Amino acid sequence: MAPLLLFAYLGLQSRPLSDDHCHIYTAGQMDFWQYILYWRGRIDGSYSDKMVRSLLGPLDSEVTWLLPPILIGVWIFSTAAVLAKCLPLLSVQRHRRVIALVLSMQLVAAICSALYSEMALYWYAASVKYSVPMVSLTFYLLLLLYAARCPLGPRNKQILTVAGGLLSFITAGFAETVSIALFVSLSILLGALWLLRGTLWRRCASIVAAGWLAVIVSMLLMVGAGGVTQRLEMEHGWNPDLANMTMTELMEDTWNIWIDRVTDRDAFAAWALALAAGLTVSLNFVAATMAKGSQPLQLMRIPLLVCFAVQLLLLPTVWSYQSYEPSILGRFSPSYIVFIAGHAALIGGLALILRWRARANDILRGRQQILPGAALAIILVMLPFAQIKSLPPNIYQYLWVTGNSLLLVLAWHLYARLPWSWSRRFVLGMGCFYAVTWAAIAAAAFVGLYAAGRDIERTFTFASHLIVWQGLAWGVGLGYVIKVNSAAGKAGRMNWIVQAVAALVALALAGGIVADQLAILPQFQVFARDYDARHIRIVAQRETGKRPITTAPLSFDMNKYLKTSSIVSYRCALQYYELDESELVLQ
Repeated sequence: MAPLLLFAYLGLQSRPLSDDHCHIYTAGQMDFWQYILYWRGRIDGSYSDKMVRSLLGPLDSEVTWLLPPILIGVWIFSTAAVLAKCLPLLSVQRHRRVIALVLSMQLVAAICSALYSEMALYWYAASVKYSVPMVSLTFYLLLLLYAARCPLGPRNKQILTVAGGLLSFITAGFAETVSIALFVSLSILLGALWLLRGTLWRRCASIVAAGWLAVIVSMLLMVGAGGVTQRLEMEHGWNPDLANMTMTELMEDTWNIWIDRVTDRDAFAAWALALAAGLTVSLNFVAATMAKGSQPLQLMRIPLLVCFAVQLLLLPTVWSYQSYEPSILGRFSPSYIVFIAGHAALIGGLALILRWRARANDILRGRQQILPGAALAIILVMLPFAQIKSLPPNIYQYLWVTGNSLLLVLAWHLYARLPWSWSRRFVLGMGCFYAVTWAAIAAAAFVGLYAAGRDIERTFTFASHLIVWQGLAWGVGLGYVIKVNSAAGKAGRMNWIVQAVAALVALALAGGIVADQLAILPQFQVFARDYDARHIRIVAQRETGKRPITTAPLSFDMNKYLKTSSIVSYRCALQYYELDESELVLQ
């Protein structure tokens, strides 16, 4: 709860930044359709964000500090609604609403901490464009869950199909990158439904197909707006090299951005927090029974070889780093040597297990809980290191690759004991999660580079949500299969150890989030105080007719902190206060 309260409180310190004053002013001066057409002809082709800003126009500049806490609150309850629909599918029998609400708070806190740019939460224009669509997307998910669980008559199915298309059209219309991510997601989801066929295909295919077609229409509508041409000309004016960028350069830059987004430290820590939360809920509340025909748990050569090969491939990443204090071997610091020792121990341990696999299987016989419990506990202990900011960038990449590969090996062993009809759901579900996340990030990075020639972090807000939900899916899936593999479906001593480690990991990661927010809290408070004082001064002197109006500089430059444009902020402030350059001097 503490991280959420801090995010909401920091949001209350938000004030108009960059072009916010322009949007607020025009929303107050124009009617609904005038406002949409005005900005579509000047900035870009998106329309849903303009609709929302026009509807919020009566709130004037107060909307900038009201929106973040409202957005967080809506995220919590909409996420809880999705979870409440999912919990019956996992055979959760009791406390569903409480579990859904508590778990949604943890997920939203993780998402807020995983945002690649704080613009998406504290800058009004960016939060409407990239964060609000995640709310409408939640309603689309609720629609799909309702259709998947309930048999529908022809008329109700038609209504849900139209509603699904409308929600997709609205969600895609917030931003070009949102439409790209939604198009990729629905394409993969439609393919997964086709593979499953059966009941899910009959109930959900028309809704997904309607959403997919609506996204295509939305993309065409946005591309055809006059503001797109102007924006591209402006971007080419700022970046003359953009026109000369080759396809090879585009692909290389796309790859680099993809690596940065996928292995981002904050996103990985949020993923780990969601995994720990999902694991705790699954081990405590999900009902699991022993699968008929399950085989004894044994170490398998192929997944171990895959993990061993991954660790060998990571050797250049580990050894290529040059420490700032190269006191050991002329390259590494003492702390980095500890990391190298851990990597070597993992390689050595995997090699020994592969060499003495038969003997290890004899030891494990009759002790089915030891392997999954111990392996998952080791993974969970490793995850909090992602919260440490002082580590070199290559270590975060190492942690991401190692964590995912170890989870894959663990899931491979556990699900191999179950009938294919059980395990294929997990394989297909996690495969879709990874495919959607990776493909959407790559597509958004490529389009951003092609259009603007640079990495725009706020456009990847959707990826933060996907990564956190992916972590939750890992936690729930592993917790469920660990209970299935336990004797008679009961949690043994090792399961309780895993639960304790998961809880400690969640607390450690949540504590890191709180520490990060507390560090910036005083600056946010100073900014809000100074901004309000400046606003009162400008309005008072404007009413008295005193010119020019000169203001003192703000103690904390929020535009610089969030990397927004100070020049645009000044020009929009002139428009908002209805003054010219000779009448207002912002220092």
